[in-house]
Amino acid sequence: MSMIQNVKDMNPRPTCDRKDCPRLPSWQVGLKIWAKGFPRTPSTAIHCEIGLFLCDPCGRDTKPEDILNDASFELLERAARINGKAEPDRSSAKVELLPILRL
Repeated sequence: MSMIQNVKDMNPRPTCDRKDCPRLPSWQVGLKIWAKGFPRTPSTAIHCEIGLFLCDPCGRDTKPEDILNDASFELLERAARINGKAEPDRSSAKVELLPILRL
């Protein structure tokens, strides 16, 4: 077996992370959330990049509640407290689709 084949086997072509979707991902999912009681301006949002990669159709269908379950929201709350930030407002969460850079 050639070296190229070995590398190909170790790094299979990535697919969308949505269950049973065979498409090539185009987006990394991010989350934007604001603190309770603060104005929702672009500069006051908390931005989180998530290790979730989706294709165009799956990315367009993704809602904050698909990503932000109780456990993940508790992690965000804890991170905000540790860093001296205000409590995040779960209802303000928005999904951000960040382009994947291809080399």
